[in-house]
Amino acid sequence: MKNIFIFISCLITGLAFTSCDNSILEATNQSTVEVKKDSYASFLTSLDSLNNNYNIVQNEQRGINFKKWTGKAFSAIIDYSVGTVAFAATSPLGGTLIGTCASWLYDEYWEKVVCKHFRGTQQKSAPTLTAGPSIVFNESPDASFIDSIGYYHNLLLAELDSLNVSGIDENNNIDYEGLFVIVQNLLANHGHNCPEINSEIKYLCFSYADREIKSLNPNEFENWTIDYNVLNTTEYLPLNIKEEQIVLLNEVGNSLYNAVVSMSDSNIISYGKDLYGIIENSKLERNEKDELHVLNNIAINSTLHWSSE
Repeated sequence: MKNIFIFISCLITGLAFTSCDNSILEATNQSTVEVKKDSYASFLTSLDSLNNNYNIVQNEQRGINFKKWTGKAFSAIIDYSVGTVAFAATSPLGGTLIGTCASWLYDEYWEKVVCKHFRGTQQKSAPTLTAGPSIVFNESPDASFIDSIGYYHNLLLAELDSLNVSGIDENNNIDYEGLFVIVQNLLANHGHNCPEINSEIKYLCFSYADREIKSLNPNEFENWTIDYNVLNTTEYLPLNIKEEQIVLLNEVGNSLYNAVVSMSDSNIISYGKDLYGIIENSKLERNEKDELHVLNNIAINSTLHWSSE
């Protein structure tokens, strides 16, 4: 009888400790969620202040000024969305590799399909996309590859141009896998061997790029509009990227889109530098900061590289 009593007492004590542990765990989880919400809110407040300083109006649906900014704006959107998601799902090198492929194929499609259409129909000419400079926001000794993603993005595009590489055939079919291998080898020439990327990840990223690129139907350019939610949450859930990550990336992506549309190149660089500082000084987690740095690096450098004349 005494043994039974001791057993029951031990069982009750164990349950009490378990209940206590669960309560502590729930409280800790709730606290973590609150801290994350506060860090997001604080960062977005700083982002709003930055946009106000540069007089940037968010989600303003402008009429398409084709000659002035369509090329650079669409290019930046495709590059940062594909490159950033690829980075979050793979690695810094994976983001550079896939983002560069998307960027090059966008430009080639622009030249071979969009510009060719306007030349052939003698309508308003599409802008020529000319290679511009690149910018690195963190040149300190402790800078990582992430800080150079925009630089390598532009370097690889310049090398593809010098090699006269083509990823689109005469029937406008896009060869994503073929270009992927070429860019992978170019990146390796600079001492960066990208780890193998899961085929599903490549497929999802390139499917998004393909849809966005082919949405540039030259027959309907007067009706082109901007999708401010280019980072579609449900589309990227199979890549195991958390919904709150996508929401935050989308918010910053919108800001960058409005920046590249409304600013000169010098102000774009200034905006990118200021955004770098806000990201780095925020209370976001390291991986969240890195994702935003990648987005900022690619969007700004892509815009500078393919600046519309």
